Amino acid sequence: GIEFEEAIEDTFYSVAWSADSDYIYYDRLTALPLQPLSTCLHRLGTSSSFDYCIFNQPNATFTLETVTANSGEYFFQYEKGIDTTWVKYLSTSTPTSPFQQL
Repeated sequence: GIEFEEAIEDTFYSVAWSADSDYIYYDRLTALPLQPLSTCLHRLGTSSSFDYCIFNQPNATFTLETVTANSGEYFFQYEKGIDTTWVKYLSTSTPTSPFQQL
């Protein structure tokens, strides 16, 4: 693989790769308490200042996690609350399209 110079600060531990490996989705951490409340899209080879945050969770009782399915065909975005979880999905072939609610 290619090693890129760019760095993305304040990210959660996981990233989700697009099918062509040109994009990643990552979850951005808030200030205290440190928890992921924003999901952002990054195009590799560009500055993170151009990243687009596709979702911001205003409720601090929730957390976000965006992952790639084991098949590599879909992204899944989980919004997890105390007693509720919402799941959205998107094809990894179309990373700039909007997520759809399951």
